[in-house]
Amino acid sequence: LTMPCLSTFLYIPFDLDIAAITESFNERMAALNLKRIGVLRFHWLDFLDSRHIDLIRQLSRLRISNHISLANFPPAEVKRVMDSLVLSKKKNKDKGSRVASTTVKSVTVQYSLLDTRAGGKMTAYCLKHGLTIQAYGCLAGGLLSDHFLHRDKPGSTRTDPDAVSLGKYHEVIEQWGTWELFQELLSTLRMIGNKHRVRISMVAM
Repeated sequence: LTMPCLSTFLYIPFDLDIAAITESFNERMAALNLKRIGVLRFHWLDFLDSRHIDLIRQLSRLRISNHISLANFPPAEVKRVMDSLVLSKKKNKDKGSRVASTTVKSVTVQYSLLDTRAGGKMTAYCLKHGLTIQAYGCLAGGLLSDHFLHRDKPGSTRTDPDAVSLGKYHEVIEQWGTWELFQELLSTLRMIGNKHRVRISMVAM
């Protein structure tokens, strides 16, 4: 079996023992009766610590997954990783060593009408180099929906106290603009939705 997606969080600082990491992966895959992970999302917290590049290279060799996705990597860091993998592949080929295909195939980034940063350099780089974009937060935790049209701020009225992500995406709205401006956006999306007979969430996607 192959699992569609599995996220791994690599916290810094710690000892990057590839043998221990491999053993940990094998134990979890055995428990889930998996031979390979469908998509391995790779998180890194401190890009001043460049050990992630070597670790990605080693994970590619292990073939734990055919698809590694760089999660929340800035465009410059995506380029740095890909350049390193290409260089490593070229060196191995020159030495006559077996060359494995590059397993970094996508980036995972926040992307929505409220946060379009990935639509610039990131999208341009991915299109040029054949990487796909796995977007999250497209509906801002549900805030980009009919449910919040003509509603007060969730933070003040606790409209949906059980929605864990609302707090996070409410901060995204505050960085983008005001709640009043957000209501104007929802109203505009509602008008477009009325024209096409779909919900706000469909227009926002």
